[in-house]
Amino acid sequence: MVRRAIPALAVLSVTALALTALAPGIWLTLLPDGAAALAVLLAGWGWGAWPARWLLRDAAVEKQAALGLALGLGLLGSSALALGCAGLMSQVVAWALLAVGAVAGLARLVNRPVPASSQASELRLTGAIAPSLALLPLAIPLTVALLAACLPPGLIWDGEGRGYDVLEYHLQAPREYFDARRIHFLPHNVYASFPQQVEILYYLLMHLLNDPHAAAIPAQLLHVGLGAAFVLACAAWAPSGPPRLLAVLVAGGAPWLAYVGPLAYVENGVLLFAAVAGGLLLDAVRGAGPRPVAAMLAAGLCAGLAGACKYPALALVSAAAPIAWIFVAREPSALRMRLALTFAAGVAVAFAPWAVRNTLFTGNPVYPFAYSYLGGRDWSPAQDEQWARGHQPPPEHRSAAARAAVALRELLGHPAERGWSWSYFGLTPWLAGIAAVALRRDRSSAFLALWVVLLLLLWAGLTHMPGRFAMPLLAPLALAAGLLGERCGTGPAGGRHRSVVAGSPRAGAGRALAAGLTTAASAGAALQGLIPAGLLAERAGSHWRETRVPMLAMLGRTDIMLLVNPVNAATRPEADVWLVGEARAYYILRPVRYTVVFSRDPWLEFAAGAPPAEVVAWLRTRAVSDVVFCWPEIGRLRQTYGFPGFVTPQWVEGLAPHGLRRVAPEETSPGYDVYRVDTQPVSRAGP
Repeated sequence: MVRRAIPALAVLSVTALALTALAPGIWLTLLPDGAAALAVLLAGWGWGAWPARWLLRDAAVEKQAALGLALGLGLLGSSALALGCAGLMSQVVAWALLAVGAVAGLARLVNRPVPASSQASELRLTGAIAPSLALLPLAIPLTVALLAACLPPGLIWDGEGRGYDVLEYHLQAPREYFDARRIHFLPHNVYASFPQQVEILYYLLMHLLNDPHAAAIPAQLLHVGLGAAFVLACAAWAPSGPPRLLAVLVAGGAPWLAYVGPLAYVENGVLLFAAVAGGLLLDAVRGAGPRPVAAMLAAGLCAGLAGACKYPALALVSAAAPIAWIFVAREPSALRMRLALTFAAGVAVAFAPWAVRNTLFTGNPVYPFAYSYLGGRDWSPAQDEQWARGHQPPPEHRSAAARAAVALRELLGHPAERGWSWSYFGLTPWLAGIAAVALRRDRSSAFLALWVVLLLLLWAGLTHMPGRFAMPLLAPLALAAGLLGERCGTGPAGGRHRSVVAGSPRAGAGRALAAGLTTAASAGAALQGLIPAGLLAERAGSHWRETRVPMLAMLGRTDIMLLVNPVNAATRPEADVWLVGEARAYYILRPVRYTVVFSRDPWLEFAAGAPPAEVVAWLRTRAVSDVVFCWPEIGRLRQTYGFPGFVTPQWVEGLAPHGLRRVAPEETSPGYDVYRVDTQPVSRAGP
């Protein structure tokens, strides 16, 4: 156990040295905020440790730990959801939830059987040198991820609108729940009705720290932690030795983890649950384990939790993975169908909390989807059409050939401004997956290959094909890397693979091939780690040009983001704001009414056919004191998803005679126009 931990400790040590050299002050943020994120992860494992033990009774401890973390995070999130909907969540309750997980986890550790191993083998550390050196390149992406995660949301990345979705709903929706002291339907933010398996953990962090903004950086560090858990889950389903090293290098070296990880997104949660579900299905293909029904139930629960993070994962993980298993499984048809139904039951149970929430709030368990069949509160056929139009590729990308071209660009490389090409996925996962299928040609590799093919087809057919949505591909590709290493003929402690006799020329060739593959994967991880590192350096340079403030000076400074927020700067502390166009409300300190582009803005709906005097009176009767228009954002939305055409500066100026008074330019922020609502109608009577 000590020897197996040394490579991880080596990576962490190099990462710590790099962080200290780049930004010594980062520890003032990383230690306390990282402790909060780690507490949630450890409590999650405690919640799931016993269910994992019951479901995988005879499995290796690594697999039990991975399943325990996955199931525990699901249980912890479902508990927070139920308590939040009931209005019972508080700081005390949040800490109590973590305490329950801590007690359950300690009890599981106490009852864990100690494996029989000699003390000499535990203390023989020389065999850990080569694995440690092989994994050291992972310190590059880990350094980038931790450094970027300690920056306030909204600073990175340009390709993600500098965390636009985070400020619009991933953190904003939990913040609204926190402020309201209960989880409730948000008609102005349709994204809040998405399943929120990861966001509910951010909501828990807000209660733990008793401040929605103090939880911003811990939430980002938690997402990084979910990425690390994904890597460990891939390692759990690979034999120790070169197979495990290959799986870790392929999973951890993918640029997506360092790029998306520092944002308070949900993708790393999807990856964790997909890897555990895929690993359990891989065991089922191999016929491993005496309790297939329990294992399939566990796999279904994890696949359902992936769907509970993000709707597309219901297709890419919850559907694609079991379909691939059905085609390659050894079991007779009748047993195969029973196991598939068991898997489906697990998916339904895991996704049920979010389906029930949406049914109670909107009448549609998958709101806003399937509106034509299920309907949904505060939604309309026009919005449904606008949603469909806004979430499909542009007309020129809808043919099969065009979609294939988009897929190649998103999966294998992006043209950069300076003419060089790079890929968020990196080439290593693809090469490992292709090599595993080509060299093994067995049911295990066929299962993973078919899962990849189905996943790609569903991603291309059901989404508007952003590369980030295809991130679940990393799970089968990393698991395939473990198979590739296993094929090299080396197992735990220099063991053998099937008929390969230890000491034979074939075994020696296998060890040489394993060493070569590990070296290549290590070099690939190092090169791929330079991609997010270069992007972070480029973003630091542009931040300096924009603000003349070093970006590293912003580490931990969420308070500065609150101070410089344009709406906060442009309105009075006592203002009650109606926000038009802009939906990134997370940093706004005033009471604010905002609407995301696909939801209905009630004021604009009323104003579309009302006289100017009534338009202003509508605001006055609702105690709105200030109206803020974000013209750049209105222009962007009008050109993409659609925005009411009558909302122009000229229309707004026409409301001035009726009591909507423009604030002097020096009191506003660039791109934002602030208007104050007079408390009384403007009199038109003469003297």
